[in-house]
Amino acid sequence: SSDRGDRFENIIDLNVARSYFGAGNFGQAIAYFKRVDRGSEYWPEANYERAWAHFRQDDMPATLALLLNHDSPFFDEWYFPEADLLRAYALFMMCKFTDASKEMDEFVAVYTPLKAELDGILGSMTPEDAFADTSAFIEGEPSKLPKMVLRGYRNEDRFAEAISAVNQANDELARLPAVGGYKFGERAVQWVTDRRDAIIATEGGRVLEKATYSQDELAEMLDGIEITRLDLLNLEAQMYERASVAGSLDYGDRVGKLRNLKKRKKDYWVWPFEGEFWGDELGWYVIDARPDCPDSMNAGEAK
Repeated sequence: SSDRGDRFENIIDLNVARSYFGAGNFGQAIAYFKRVDRGSEYWPEANYERAWAHFRQDDMPATLALLLNHDSPFFDEWYFPEADLLRAYALFMMCKFTDASKEMDEFVAVYTPLKAELDGILGSMTPEDAFADTSAFIEGEPSKLPKMVLRGYRNEDRFAEAISAVNQANDELARLPAVGGYKFGERAVQWVTDRRDAIIATEGGRVLEKATYSQDELAEMLDGIEITRLDLLNLEAQMYERASVAGSLDYGDRVGKLRNLKKRKKDYWVWPFEGEFWGDELGWYVIDARPDCPDSMNAGEAK
């Protein structure tokens, strides 16, 4: 009612969706995630979290369709490791073992170098270094920390306010010597300097904390993915064991019921994905796929 603009509304919708997700009401969570504008800076996060809600509803095709956006070249420099793992898990749950294994290989190929890069930087970086590095990144200059880790600060109000405050403090410090010789001037220099340094230490420390969290998160994910590979091999072995007893893989109707998207979506243009990614197609992907699991190995058993 206060008309604070689309950006504020998108933040509200995103957080309402998260509240519903936390309460286990995944249908309502999906509805509010969908309300975040496609052009919003929060849309990539909303789209990814919406994929999680579909995953929790055992809707793997919708999960994969949403995550296809993050698999596009437009997101190559975004930090979404969990989205890559979620894609592999959704394929795993559909018994698409070859595709799931490929996703895991790609995850290792992308995030092992990133983890090594963070290992080489974080040991010697101070909060002051981190603040200067992030400020340089926001200004479009080269940075030591990876773009994947810093990207979120580009649109963050808090860090923008910190940069503005530090710049104002530096301007004040440049003018204060003009009143040199007065004790007030000396005290003012100290006050402004202390406040500026405190802002730099706090915000730079926050950047370091996030980078360190990413470093630890990647270490855990890279270790855990090897365990997931074993789970995948175990499930695949179970499937073929059952096939050896039954004499077939028991897929049932392999063709299944084809969905006529042109009839269901009368106000949309519908065309097949042919391997090329276009910016105006992001957010509109639909995947119609059925599990490769035998009828005797349903999603509940696969879990």
